[in-house]
Amino acid sequence: MRAFGTALACCMLALPGAHAAAPAEILGPYGLASPDGFSVAVAEGELTAQNAELTVGEAKAGLRVFHVQPHKPGQPVVLTLKHNGKVVSRTFAVGPPAARVSLRVEPAAPVKGRDARATIYVDVVGAGGKADPDSAPPVLRVNVGRVESLTRLGPGSYKGEYILPQTRYPEVAIVVAFAAWPHPQSIHGAFGAVRVPLASAVDLPGRTEANADMSIVISGQRFGPVKAAADGRFKLPVVVPPGFGRGLGTAVDRLGNKRTSPIDLMLPPTDQLACVVSPNRLPADGAARARVLCATSDPFGNVATGAKVVLSASKGTVAGPRTLEPGVQEWTFTAPREVVNGPVSLSASWRQGNVRGKEDLSIELVQGPVSTATLALSSPVVHQGGAITLELTAADALGRPRPDARLFSANAVGTVEPGDVANQWRWWVPEATPLGPMSADFRVLGPMGIEPARLSAGMGRDGQAWVAVSDLAGWPVPNQALRWGTRELLTGPDGRVTIDALTPGEHVFHHAVWPSLQTTLHVFENREALGEGEGASGPLSAVKVQVVPAAPVVVRLVVERGGALTYWAETIRGEKLPGRQLAVVLSQGVLSAVREREGRFEAQVTGLTGDATVSVIDVATQVGAVAEVAQ
Repeated sequence: MRAFGTALACCMLALPGAHAAAPAEILGPYGLASPDGFSVAVAEGELTAQNAELTVGEAKAGLRVFHVQPHKPGQPVVLTLKHNGKVVSRTFAVGPPAARVSLRVEPAAPVKGRDARATIYVDVVGAGGKADPDSAPPVLRVNVGRVESLTRLGPGSYKGEYILPQTRYPEVAIVVAFAAWPHPQSIHGAFGAVRVPLASAVDLPGRTEANADMSIVISGQRFGPVKAAADGRFKLPVVVPPGFGRGLGTAVDRLGNKRTSPIDLMLPPTDQLACVVSPNRLPADGAARARVLCATSDPFGNVATGAKVVLSASKGTVAGPRTLEPGVQEWTFTAPREVVNGPVSLSASWRQGNVRGKEDLSIELVQGPVSTATLALSSPVVHQGGAITLELTAADALGRPRPDARLFSANAVGTVEPGDVANQWRWWVPEATPLGPMSADFRVLGPMGIEPARLSAGMGRDGQAWVAVSDLAGWPVPNQALRWGTRELLTGPDGRVTIDALTPGEHVFHHAVWPSLQTTLHVFENREALGEGEGASGPLSAVKVQVVPAAPVVVRLVVERGGALTYWAETIRGEKLPGRQLAVVLSQGVLSAVREREGRFEAQVTGLTGDATVSVIDVATQVGAVAEVAQ
């Protein structure tokens, strides 16, 4: 079943014996629904949709579940349920709430040679013209120079520093902003662009008649005059705005004779294209998408209408362009179903007349999280206060190996930690562990993510509720601050936080930084619960061991096909005991010469006429290990 609300507030579903759903009732998300789709549930009747597509999902808790895919972000979806002559309608508002990103720069026209930086103000504005309080920190990209130190001033309002480029020629800076919603890895949200003309203050050198008065007019503004030297050389302080490659110079000699001539300012071509991609990290699943926005400018800093920008990708597919507003185009990039070496390169280009604009972007492709996992024990026996090795084999949903998976205890006593060898983990058992058979479950997760994209909640078999945070690829995101009413929660290293004794009712959990990223857990009177998905839960792998009393020494024996033996002695904590005197006893056959290597002994059994038994005994303590040797 798809997550109810898709990272937004969930519907209240009824479970048998808890709160029975009314036949003519549509249960769905509260607040703004996600344009990526959401789920609703009904008990009975015929359900139809306006401005959306309906897909039948897996039944849950005795209810029929439907996935709702909105036709367009921001367009409300109307669902209608007909049952026994009754008609019930429910309207779902669809996000994102913000309509645009407004940008302004102070000073509005910085001058190179005078200004090293300018202040840039960014406002994420809703449909009503007011700042969006739930907006995400926008992602900014500029074609020349750089933006630094973006800080939040208040709801939907941010301030940063625009650092002018080191070049001295005039040009246009194009700043493109995208505010994702409801999480930083979403393709939905508001955008904006501002074009900043960067004039250049320079001392224009030249040569004219000796001792003449020299002046120049650039873009209607007169500079000078200055008096030329005896050899005719002069330097004239000017401010050259972008787009004006020529000026009109005037020289007046000592007799008052005037000569006017055009002057080529010898300005190089400038970049008139800026693009931003969000998100820049996607799972290689053949379905994940990114949004690319490009803004263009004419040489003077005005909107370039009719610009034909082309976007290409080294992998994956590109759909578009679509014109969002004059001078701004967008594309949708869809990730390939394969992990490639290095990031995917995106190249945006604009070639028209003398324009030669180009922007290079990149998207990192990542493998999906652990989907299946198995654990192999180094021994079926563990001593009180001791440890055994767990060999982990993990794969993603496409069957690809997931070598960087991590192991977390679900209900196992003791602790688990990485071993010295890749994919091996050490499970430490407390001294007070009861003797006899013991089962334990371990959760396999990983790798760990960075940016939150999904919240999910559920109730474990032990009646303990949990909330989990994962990224767009399904990787768990650790150390995330959440809010639950007036309480603050923090996810652990496994991206989860557990909560005891939730009272019946609706419990809403918000991400502290991204408040629109939320999930709801419904707890019913019978202590059952319904939440959103299994995000970041990871597969469970169970093991069974026999707990035996602590021993002064542990003897390990490994028998391989063909009669090869490897044996050694160690402490119950797994520390090797090299040089220990170990005796080998065979029920039949001959033992070859014994070789010792890094605390382990190796030998070969030969001359077998059938299956045999081999025993390895620690001479000092008479502790041993027994195994069979196949012929």
